[in-house]
Amino acid sequence: MRRLLLVALVVVCGLAAVGAVVVFILLRPGSQEAPPAAEPGTLPVGGLVPAQESEQSAAELAAADTDNDGLINSEEAVWKSDPDKADTDGDGYLDGEEVRAGHDPTKPAPNDKLPGSAPAAGVGTSAAARPLAALDPGPYLSDDVDVTLGAGNLTAEFEKKYEENSRTPAAMEEFAATIPVAELLPRPDDSTLPQESTADTAAALTHYLNVANNSAALADPTLYGQAKLDLIRGNSATMRSVVFIVRQYRENLVQTTVPSSALLLHTLLLAYAEATAVTFDQIIQWPDDPVRSIAATRQLEVLDRKYFPLIGAEFDRLGALRDSLADAGGSG
Repeated sequence: MRRLLLVALVVVCGLAAVGAVVVFILLRPGSQEAPPAAEPGTLPVGGLVPAQESEQSAAELAAADTDNDGLINSEEAVWKSDPDKADTDGDGYLDGEEVRAGHDPTKPAPNDKLPGSAPAAGVGTSAAARPLAALDPGPYLSDDVDVTLGAGNLTAEFEKKYEENSRTPAAMEEFAATIPVAELLPRPDDSTLPQESTADTAAALTHYLNVANNSAALADPTLYGQAKLDLIRGNSATMRSVVFIVRQYRENLVQTTVPSSALLLHTLLLAYAEATAVTFDQIIQWPDDPVRSIAATRQLEVLDRKYFPLIGAEFDRLGALRDSLADAGGSG
């Protein structure tokens, strides 16, 4: 996948939500003035670095295997292993080898077997090349995760804590940074998962990738740029259309047939799209709850940096598999 939803949107929507702090204080609903742009080389309120300065390097870093242990850096974050140490627990086995054999890379052998685990396929293969093909998506999913950032008006909570003369943009940002954000994805309901998969053929993989790897639908910079401006000006309609696009993408995933090699990726995509849509729903609330909007923007960035490299690598793997099947005449 060349550019997933969040890579194209984190900065766009981040500026919309984070800009809410300034707009909340300086502008009135219906104003056609946007807040002044940040000086080049400085961080906007909220701490997001401009895309041209940070997004590509962040994605590259998360997708890299710094210590060459078979786990990419974003996977190290999931397993809480050391991205700079190939054998985190010092038991003589590389972290990637342990994960693929069903062992905890942070606990030394022999008492490190993961509950209910069995040796996974592809033991010893590079996670940078096959991050999900040999890994259970379980560590990325949760039945209890709340991507809504909780109930209530977070800005009202901010106003209770700070006196009126202390409610500065910096104070609001500081308070928003204390709001816990989701790092795991909501486990998809069984009813949305395919009951069976199709055989891996070039044709089946091509069809699936045409639906799943829909960067044109999910990364339209014109639409998202307009959504940002409209939201700053008090009109959420365009941003709501962004949410609709994400939910429609997820519905298309539910309805499509899934080749067996894409099953793990498919599960992750369903969870990722749902978390993204719900998080955008929180960003949209900035006119009434700018603190929630700022926290939601941070959640988008966390989810993007953690899952974009995994998903992108899986699209590359499936594309390579499709091409090899086509070359071998296995298009069915």
